[in-house]
Parts: sequence; C-alpha cells; structure tokens
Amino acid sequence: MKDGMAKVSGFVVMPDHVHAVLWFDDESNLPKVMQKWKAVSAQNLKMLYQKIVPEMLEYLKKEESGKEYVSFWVRRYYDFNIRTPDKLVEKLKYMHENPVRKGLVKKPENYLWSSAAWYTNRKSVGVKIDPGF
Repeated sequence: MKDGMAKVSGFVVMPDHVHAVLWFDDESNLPKVMQKWKAVSAQNLKMLYQKIVPEMLEYLKKEESGKEYVSFWVRRYYDFNIRTPDKLVEKLKYMHENPVRKGLVKKPENYLWSSAAWYTNRKSVGVKIDPGF
C-alpha cells in the first residue's frame, strides 16, 4: 500500500456527515488520508456549489486570523479501531442502516451514496471495496 493510502471496507455519505471504514498497513497513515480526503473533496464541492448553488457558499464561509474561507469540513474526525471481524460487521450494519433510520430509503442497498449495495449483491458502488478480515 502506498504511503498515506487506505483500503475501503465501507462508506455512507449522508447529507450532513460521512461514515467510512478504512484500513491501513500502517495506522499512522490515517491523518494523511483524512487531510487529503478533506482537501480534495472540499475543492470539488466548492466547484460544484459554484456551478449549481453559489448562494450556499455564503453559508459555509468562516473567518480566521482576518482571512475568509469556505469550510465544508469540521477540523476533527472521529476514529475507532476495529480489531475483529464481528466488530467490522457491527459497524458496517450500523452505518449502512443510517439512511434508513433517517427516512432516506427503505432498504440500505437502495441508497446510492453507500457501499451497502456491494455487500448485498456485489454491485459496483464506484469505489473498490475490500471487506478486510
């Protein structure tokens, strides 16, 4: 695995947050991956918003040290080390059910921004899924 790279076991992109199960050969790569993920996704989101809903960028503006910037992400992320196959299954089920609990879909595999369809019927979800253990 390249420095700072991760394998993806699962993900769910919700309207206001993201869940991801990532794994690394070296756990110290997590901060590098998160920094890159946030930077690249924020850049792409900013371009998308400028095209589709530029007025929303005003709501995302922050100011720090006299400089104004657009912020899509909070500075912190919450990590949890998964050490067993049972805990992996528990976490994947929890995050895949999130869109159902929020009333966005009836079944997890119907949510387009999730890896649930890969686990249900091995349908491509746009990201290579590596179930891990």
